[in-house]
Order: sequence, then structure tokens, then C-alpha cells
Amino acid sequence: MSNDCVTVREGVAGGMSTPQPKPPSPSRRRWTAAEDSFLGTKSDRALARKFGRTVKAIKARRQAKGVFLVKEWKPEDNKILGTRPDLQAAMLLGRSAASIAWRRRKLGIPYFYKFRRWTLEQLELLGQKSDEEVATLSPEEKENYPPRYDQL
Repeated sequence: MSNDCVTVREGVAGGMSTPQPKPPSPSRRRWTAAEDSFLGTKSDRALARKFGRTVKAIKARRQAKGVFLVKEWKPEDNKILGTRPDLQAAMLLGRSAASIAWRRRKLGIPYFYKFRRWTLEQLELLGQKSDEEVATLSPEEKENYPPRYDQL
């Protein structure tokens, strides 16, 4: 016989032993109630490291349980709202534009407009001075005067 054969261990009584069940692989082991309770409290990546599971397994379990991943808002995140368009803020903060818009409205922060709306006082000044005259105004006077068309 060749040595390529599978060796079989003999049991105590000299007979063949029954194969021992393998321990479940980390990706196949059952979920505990404690693990389920942590779903959605931290990022999937952090929980994967903590539980010794894959990020894909954490995400699948969280979605199967109907648990949403909630990213907490920090005070410094709130300071960015309204300082740039929602889409830019979303990319910067790693959130959806809808999430940014919801939070901004909840806090009463107006949408960022690249160009401010003209005030009634500014509209009344239209046509009263030429562009050259406006260019010579002091910064304080220019604040109340509408921007030139080519500055829009």
C-alpha cells in the first residue's frame, strides 16, 4: 500500500473511533444575544474587529435584524452645516445629502447659497450708481450695495 492513504486512529477498544465534530468556523458560529445588542451602536468595521467576524457578516446580520447604522452627530459636524452646499457637507462628513439637509433644517440652519439673496435695501439702490462709483465705495458701504452682475 502507498503512504497516500488516510490514516485512521484506532479507539481505546481497538476499533475505529467516530470522527469528532469540528468547532464552528468564526464565520459560521451562532450569533449571541450580546452580539445582537451591539449591532448599530458602532461601525460595522469596529464590531467586526470586536467579534472576530467579517464586516460583511456584521452588515448582513444588522440588516436582517432591521437595525440601522446610526452615526452620532458631533458639535463640530453641526458647525459645518450651512457653510457649504449640502452635497459638499455630505462628502466631507461621510453622510448622505438627505441626512445633512434633515439635520440642517432640524437645527434651523439656512441652506448655503453661493450667492446671497439681495435685500430690499440693495434692490432699491439698483441703478442709482454706476459700477465705477460702486468700486470706489468703502467696504462698509459696499456691504449694503448689491453685487455687480459679473460678480454673480
